[in-house]
Amino acid sequence: MATLFSSSFVTSQTTLGQFAMRSALEPGDKAPQLEVSDWITDGNGKFSEVTEFEEGQVYVVEFWATWCGPCIQMMPEMADLQKTYGDKVRFLSITEETPDEVLMLKERDFPGQPGVPFKTFMNEYSVGADPDGSTHTGFLGTGSTGIPRAFIVGKTGEIEWTDHPAAIEPVLGKVVDGSWDREKYYADQKAIASLDVRIGEALQVKDYAGAFDLTGELIPLYEEEDQLALRFKRTLLAMRLPGKEGSDYFKETLEVFSKEEGAVAALVWKVVELKNSRVEVSEDILSDAQAAIEAEVKVMPTETDQQKMTKGATIDILAHLLFVTRRLDEAIAAQAKAVELLDEKETTDFLAFLKSRKAALSSKQEDPKSGS
Repeated sequence: MATLFSSSFVTSQTTLGQFAMRSALEPGDKAPQLEVSDWITDGNGKFSEVTEFEEGQVYVVEFWATWCGPCIQMMPEMADLQKTYGDKVRFLSITEETPDEVLMLKERDFPGQPGVPFKTFMNEYSVGADPDGSTHTGFLGTGSTGIPRAFIVGKTGEIEWTDHPAAIEPVLGKVVDGSWDREKYYADQKAIASLDVRIGEALQVKDYAGAFDLTGELIPLYEEEDQLALRFKRTLLAMRLPGKEGSDYFKETLEVFSKEEGAVAALVWKVVELKNSRVEVSEDILSDAQAAIEAEVKVMPTETDQQKMTKGATIDILAHLLFVTRRLDEAIAAQAKAVELLDEKETTDFLAFLKSRKAALSSKQEDPKSGS
């Protein structure tokens, strides 16, 4: 048997390497030549077919499929971005499916938009079919890389960035105007990942002060457009801190969030959730939360149905806050106003619940056996 194995199954390392999984391209790698069998759309005649990446031109290469819901949802954004950037960026959207499958999709209505076919969006940029998978393999490798996946190919023909296409816009603008610093970006991402691990470890042992301090180190690493989200996360930690540090940071966040639509209401809802979880929340935070959301409600318009719904939802949050801070009568009055603006099951059910609590308390107080 030893002879049989040595003659029939001994394989060189070079041959074995053919079966090794290869990962997707990474930033800094040279983009491979495109091998797309059919270009289905061409930007309504504005764009020529692409086989190789021209120096000085920026490209977005996106991989998708007709059966991929998240991919399809990106199509309107891809179309808008192509219109915005014009000749400065070529958007190339490539699927492993056949041209016939893509052509059938083009004629169907886009989800949630009756009478608006897929081609309304697909025709704005370049959509290609790669049924033999050669371009997919060139970019995505032979591993299990998910879609949608986008690559920005910069003016030097190198991969500048890769991720979900929904995150592409702030990076793309910098690549186009020449302000993109690929090395700094990915060094920052590595530092962020390391800090996230340490923050997670602190949270596991409920070291909220330590986690709060570590999130402070994230501030210079986050892009400007991500700073509000980071502040929101830091504030959730600050709410668990004893003393004035936490309440002062919370108040500062309310001032920042007052300029962002819906941000105050989202933060106050987190206060309600903490109280419902029996977490101790300082009186200063509770007082500031109420003042902030009441101020927001006071200036909210009700001219359109959408504005009425938004204001009703905000008052609903106020009513929940009043309830968890044991002001039942005020909560009922607030929720009644919420229902006037947003007559939905969730708001009406909460009003009914508040009234039933009021009735139960009244009945208990009137019952001499209750000891009241």
